[in-house]
Amino acid sequence: MEICYIPLIVPALRNLKHKVDIKEQLFKLLHAVEENQFLQLSPEYFSRKLLKYLLDIGDFKPTQWNNNDPKNDYQFMLDMFNKRRGIIL
Repeated sequence: MEICYIPLIVPALRNLKHKVDIKEQLFKLLHAVEENQFLQLSPEYFSRKLLKYLLDIGDFKPTQWNNNDPKNDYQFMLDMFNKRRGIIL
């Protein structure tokens, strides 16, 4: 009797690819910062996945300017990213 593990492996591979994509973007972003490059809120350094990851790990902090809700800053950054005009940070 053969057991097919493919349905079990595919979600794990997708999760791994997601993590690798995020780490790769963080790596590119880190090097741009280290080289004092101008950062643009563009697909070159950011993605929706990366912005969501930054929210999930707590990089958006509650402040008086976001009504103590980090999701407001995340939503603002996401809205600006979706405009895709290369906003300089």
